[in-house]
Amino acid sequence: MLSPDQVPQGWSSIASEYERAFEQFTAQFSSEALRQLQLKPGERVLDVATGTGSFSLPAARAGGDVLATDFAPGMIERLRQRIHHEGLQNIRAEIMDGQALNLPDACFDVSASIVGVIFFPDIARREHDICPQMNADEHG
Repeated sequence: MLSPDQVPQGWSSIASEYERAFEQFTAQFSSEALRQLQLKPGERVLDVATGTGSFSLPAARAGGDVLATDFAPGMIERLRQRIHHEGLQNIRAEIMDGQALNLPDACFDVSASIVGVIFFPDIARREHDICPQMNADEHG
């Protein structure tokens, strides 16, 4: 049985409220992750369970070529609004389940998930499903 935090409908319905309530909190982790990653312009970035974009937007502003994914259509719609508002061209937001990523292997230099994967129903699968998309030559 899945909890309400593990189904997209609940997240979709609260996207704007989530942004207002939690963006400052998650932005702290996003800033630190970006600092440690030392992202270079043009690096390909995968953000899994992006929410409203606390990691993906700053990564795009820093010059990364970002794919932001989330299983909740409402979160992706809110992120797309923010992308449009900022006029960012190097980020796209797609509805995609982080435990069933439909992406080729080794197509990203950096992958991140600030708090999203903690809600995955099968925690043991999270690295297995995210890591194949990583280019093993980048960032260790």
